[in-house]
Amino acid sequence: MKKLYPASTAVLANDDHLMTPRETAAMINVTEKTLANWRVSGVMGLPFFKLGRAVRYRRGDVISFLNRQRHTSTSSAA
Repeated sequence: MKKLYPASTAVLANDDHLMTPRETAAMINVTEKTLANWRVSGVMGLPFFKLGRAVRYRRGDVISFLNRQRHTSTSSAA
């Protein structure tokens, strides 16, 4: 018999996957130190979760962040 899970424990979709700072840094090609600096300053606006001492990034948020960084010219980047 297949076990049914309540909505609160539903299996996470791919975009809901929580990644470590190491995985996130590798995905966007920056250092973990850079991510830490962004968290402290809030300068880049990359959302994260703080779970006790652990920091995690939602994959969908990282993809959205990357899409916001996309520009067609240097003048549109401002």
